[in-house]
Amino acid sequence: MRTVTAGAQTIPYELTRKRVKNLNLRVRADGSVAVSAAPRVPIGEIERFVRAHADFIRRAQARVQERAAQAQPPLVLADGVILPLLGRPYTVHIQEGKNGVQLMDDMLLLCVRDVTDTALCLRVLRKFLRDEAARVLGALLERIAPLFAPHPPTVPTLSLRDMKTRWGICRPTQNRITLNTRLVHVPLSCAAYVIYHECAHFRYPNHSEQFYAHLARFLPDWQEQRRALNAAKIPMLY
Repeated sequence: MRTVTAGAQTIPYELTRKRVKNLNLRVRADGSVAVSAAPRVPIGEIERFVRAHADFIRRAQARVQERAAQAQPPLVLADGVILPLLGRPYTVHIQEGKNGVQLMDDMLLLCVRDVTDTALCLRVLRKFLRDEAARVLGALLERIAPLFAPHPPTVPTLSLRDMKTRWGICRPTQNRITLNTRLVHVPLSCAAYVIYHECAHFRYPNHSEQFYAHLARFLPDWQEQRRALNAAKIPMLY
């Protein structure tokens, strides 16, 4: 463990020496900072690198604290419980029938062969949520990605993953974007913000001033959307 001072901010970080081409920094789910560097990179260079990312670290740690403060107890899946989809509340109704889910006005009808089987109810609901996330997020990506051409040159491949601390991941060398399945619960504008953010990484694979200026060209209100996203209530179904 080491520490570096950036203005009034003291940043503790864990340094790992390994064979990597670039200096790498990440803020873990608990808010701690991890840095990896090649064995011969001088400490002075590493400290300058950490200082240069002080604002990013502060923002990431603030998000970790905000999410912890908003943590909700696990959702008890039962008749009458409220489940948000794309920011809109739906009342869950469970009934016996062929496994599947239907949306009717403000109601989510969850049909299962055995209504007393809680694990089955969750499996059916999670499959529906994943399918819905693939449909909605895929359509957004198809619409947004071409705006950034030639970075990316074509619409990236979309992967979905349940993630606790990240909304999205961009892998420019693979022309791939991974999105958090939980985005199916937030307003559509917030989900779109994540896609704009990840598409901007094809031009700037960092969180520099140039990156945010590039993002603002396509989404001027990105800060407002990020605040709304971080304030969104995600049901604990996962």
